[in-house]
Amino acid sequence: MDYRYNTLKGMDGTGAGLVVHEKALGKVFQVQCLHIPASDRTPLKGLIQIVEEIVRIEHTTSPDKPIYLLGDSFGGNLALAVAARNPTIDLILILANPGQPVSYFFF
Repeated sequence: MDYRYNTLKGMDGTGAGLVVHEKALGKVFQVQCLHIPASDRTPLKGLIQIVEEIVRIEHTTSPDKPIYLLGDSFGGNLALAVAARNPTIDLILILANPGQPVSYFFF
């Protein structure tokens, strides 16, 4: 596949909204979805590190291809944080209904 497409879901973390689009997107993209179980209490920094690790692995595998990050709600904050911390990786962000800025909640 020519493109890598990672989705970062909102606080529900289920990724259920992606299911209806996965088949069509899978024709063009290698689709991955971050699933955060309701019982998972990983702090924000830990979630950012998880996404960063996936992005860095994808980048190492195909450094000349962009990585699309779709961030829905809270996932939009994750996508922005990962992009800000990895300026040398070609990331294309799609922010769908991004949540409040992280600083609004944590500072």
